[in-house]
Amino acid sequence: MNEKYSYNWYLEQFEDAKETAEKFLLSVDEVRFLQPPAQGRWSVAECYGHLIKFGNLYLKNVEPGIT
Repeated sequence: MNEKYSYNWYLEQFEDAKETAEKFLLSVDEVRFLQPPAQGRWSVAECYGHLIKFGNLYLKNVEPGIT
């Protein structure tokens, strides 16, 4: 197996993504965070909610293969 795609590599990628998301979220004011850019579009909060919800679902399916 390619060492680049080891379990630890995946953990590091998730941690890096989490830190990047946290920095971004802390930089956005609440009004902008909750307000969609246009009618029929998702707000930042809705986008992150979707990513978290489905990321958790995907993780449950992928995790056994990673370990």
